[in-house]
Amino acid sequence: MSNFNRFNHKSLINPAYHDSEQYIPLKDIPFRKAAELYAINPEMVYSIRAMYRSTSDYGDQIIGIVNPETAPDDVFRIAFPHKFVETINVDDAGLISDCNNGLARFYITQYHSKRFNKDLNDFKFI
Repeated sequence: MSNFNRFNHKSLINPAYHDSEQYIPLKDIPFRKAAELYAINPEMVYSIRAMYRSTSDYGDQIIGIVNPETAPDDVFRIAFPHKFVETINVDDAGLISDCNNGLARFYITQYHSKRFNKDLNDFKFI
């Protein structure tokens, strides 16, 4: 377990209070869906502030605590596609460093799935 995990599962430093010890409880950070964000602005780039692995009835999933680059105080959680569970290690020192230094960024794309006959979203890392 890394030092990063202690923040992921409990709270996040409130961006408005960098110089104090005020935290946002994880339960107070809302979830947003990729389709909703893509519909609002398909060209928006998001910064990943933290990540953690979550287990539910649907299996493991990577959850990101992110914000739009244009609105650093608009913090929310988003579930990454299941395909990233095997490739993203939330304890990886390089990924943690990228998140802490503001280098972990992505944008959302949309494609049509012939298999499910509907539009789906994917994440492209920058």
